[in-house]
Amino acid sequence: MKRTFAILAVLVAVAMAVPSMAQTAGPRGGAQGQGQGQGQRPGQGGGRMMMSPEFQKKVKAAHDKVIKELKLNATQTKAVDAAVKKRDDAMKKMRDQMQADQKAGKQPNREDMQAKFKKIRDTYDADMKKAMGEANYKKYQSRMQEEMKKIMEEARKNGQGGGKPGGKPGGKG
Repeated sequence: MKRTFAILAVLVAVAMAVPSMAQTAGPRGGAQGQGQGQGQRPGQGGGRMMMSPEFQKKVKAAHDKVIKELKLNATQTKAVDAAVKKRDDAMKKMRDQMQADQKAGKQPNREDMQAKFKKIRDTYDADMKKAMGEANYKKYQSRMQEEMKKIMEEARKNGQGGGKPGGKPGGKG
């Protein structure tokens, strides 16, 4: 369960980071296909949904819904909001750096990006746990996992991606 939540957290982090990269990305050398270099692997349909503003809005709505369900006090709510802002600021800083590197002609290093995402995610998780307490944090994780599953199932039904890596488009494989 922890692993699944971690994967979902990475997906959310990627969803927040990739849109700005995709806007500046374009075919290089004229030989690449349009879908490649913009967040999609060849043969995998609908991967763009993961970075869409619509997807980000759905994730935020799920977060807000779960936080409301937890009935946190004012101090906890303020601390949760601060944790979210801290994470969002760190993601924006990383996104801006990635754009600057891209403009300078530097290729992104996958392992470096993963390490940065992990550090941001780990800090966010620790801040959220501190903000709402261990018991509420476990409830938050469980409920967010449920909500993310709903979002992903809806996306698959609508043909918007979310398929399994290496599977057929739409996740049927």
